[in-house]
Amino acid sequence: MNLLTRTINIGTDPNLTKSENKVIRLLNIISVIWYVVIISFLITNYLFNKKSFLVTSSTHLVQFFLIILVQLFQHKKRYKTARSIFMPIAMVYFFILSTFLVKGQLIEFFYLLIPIFSLLLFNKNSVHYFFLGLSIFFFSVVPEIFDVYPVTRTSSAISMPNLFIIIFLMFKYFKNENTKNELLLEKEREKIDQQAFELKELNEFQTHFFIKITLELRTPLTLINLIRNKFRTIVAK
Repeated sequence: MNLLTRTINIGTDPNLTKSENKVIRLLNIISVIWYVVIISFLITNYLFNKKSFLVTSSTHLVQFFLIILVQLFQHKKRYKTARSIFMPIAMVYFFILSTFLVKGQLIEFFYLLIPIFSLLLFNKNSVHYFFLGLSIFFFSVVPEIFDVYPVTRTSSAISMPNLFIIIFLMFKYFKNENTKNELLLEKEREKIDQQAFELKELNEFQTHFFIKITLELRTPLTLINLIRNKFRTIVAK
């Protein structure tokens, strides 16, 4: 098993359900992608932004170690803690990037990922809608508060939340359909397993039945043969 596979399987447990292990793997996959993004940011900053490299690299490295902390909680099987700290880590990281480090470069579109992460990692609708509202707030209001864009962007601030909602509803719909299909598939598997178990029991019953019948038939046949042999012996004398 290579390093990537081991990283993706951190925290998985055969005693958990398939859906739970799937969520654990999803968070690990997001973490792996995040490592790659952070490393790419570090390389880009070193090549093209050496003046502020120390500040930006420190931020990215802190984020790197926080994602390691998330996976550590996964490894310790504290799954709820891992997911609960992952979401604010992502929010704060996007906030720092879009408001201070890469100001005015449309980095706030990363907030689109927040409600998608919530759909992937949580099952409660209240959590999904909370992070949707929070991401829209950070996208539309926060840049105005910190004057990220000197020129007003009122039209985009009003229209872009519609994009957030559309993408969110699309992902939510496909997630619900996928969940339904997985439940149906699981029921079919259970039905097939039950039928296989019943067939196995039937085969075992047939085997034992024929063995018993064979033994029952052999007993009188043996007696008959003994009597016949004895009779032949008497006749021969």
